[in-house]
Amino acid sequence: MNKRRTSIVAQMRKVEALNEKEQALGTLQALTTAVDAKDRYTARHALTVTDHAWAIGRHLGLDDDELATLERVGLLHDIGKIGIPEHVLLKPGKLSPEEFAIVREHSAMGARIVESIPSLRDMPPYIRHHHEHWDGTGYPDGLSGEEIPLLCRILAVADTFDAMTSDRPYRRSLRAQAARAEVVRFSGAQFDPKVVEAFVEATRQSGV
Repeated sequence: MNKRRTSIVAQMRKVEALNEKEQALGTLQALTTAVDAKDRYTARHALTVTDHAWAIGRHLGLDDDELATLERVGLLHDIGKIGIPEHVLLKPGKLSPEEFAIVREHSAMGARIVESIPSLRDMPPYIRHHHEHWDGTGYPDGLSGEEIPLLCRILAVADTFDAMTSDRPYRRSLRAQAARAEVVRFSGAQFDPKVVEAFVEATRQSGV
């Protein structure tokens, strides 16, 4: 009887885990769809950043659970842009200092959006800190070095590289080689040097 009860409990836990996983995937899909409706560039950007980040993480030796978390964070890192006014988010010209300050709010705003979703309860710190800089000059909290979560340090490189290699209304994209050189130039300042090394290796192996 005890063995049967234990088996039933184990099966119930498996079902609960599957239901939670399905709920998490559904939430991810809903949130990314919402971003797509707001700004198609941001939605496409999230997919490409996720691919770059995953490749960097693999070269750094992240385990499967860490890579899975990195994937989810990559898809949601700009979710806070849902709350940015469209006249600022979609402005075809250069942002004013006041407008840029509004855009900078998206990382903290994104963390607040996901913190109330149980299936995404581990996401807020990664979303909040993906614009921190290795030298402490980033935002929103001015974290530096290894104070910044590793997944955020990975996202910072992937995010910047994709932004530089994408056309925007206010500027033309850089070629991949030139963008990679810019990332390397800011190694030790904006970016974690070890993450930059992994990024360079990952992009070279993939032919980017």
